Amino acid sequence: MNAVGIDVSKGKSTIVVMRPFGKVVILPFEVVHIDSELSKLVDLLKNLDRETRYPATT
Repeated sequence: MNAVGIDVSKGKSTIVVMRPFGKVVILPFEVVHIDSELSKLVDLLKNLDRETRYPATT
């Protein structure tokens, strides 16, 4: 299973994808909050091997 961590700030987000035991699948990278970059992010996450979860925050 993949876990996606997203740190959202004004205008951009930092994304990292990890597997159990801290194995990094995709190193942290930034996505600017514009349609084209967000669409690329969605495509990237949809095409990952294994099930992908987006941990909920409270």
